[in-house]
Amino acid sequence: MVQLFIQALAFTKLWKRSKHNIFKLYQLIKMKIKRLGASKTLLALPSGSEIFYSYETPVAYQTHTGELFKTEEYYSRTTSKHITQYLNGRKAETVSQSFINQLVGV
Repeated sequence: MVQLFIQALAFTKLWKRSKHNIFKLYQLIKMKIKRLGASKTLLALPSGSEIFYSYETPVAYQTHTGELFKTEEYYSRTTSKHITQYLNGRKAETVSQSFINQLVGV
């Protein structure tokens, strides 16, 4: 009887973990990757937030409420140009690269 209880408990823990992983996978599937041009990529999240990448670096972030953040880090003239094109005249709060990395989960 005790052995059966332990097996049931182990199965329940495994199911909860699997259910969580399935949900995370579902969230990943709902993400949309949009190529904006040479070396520019936009990752649209299910929440409505967006992450803008120049080359492979996340350099700007828009929250689901429309708040914009851009990195204070200078990478190159081209990356600066990419950020300007992405913002398209919209005002963004300048933040540290580590702030954007935390938002993105890097």
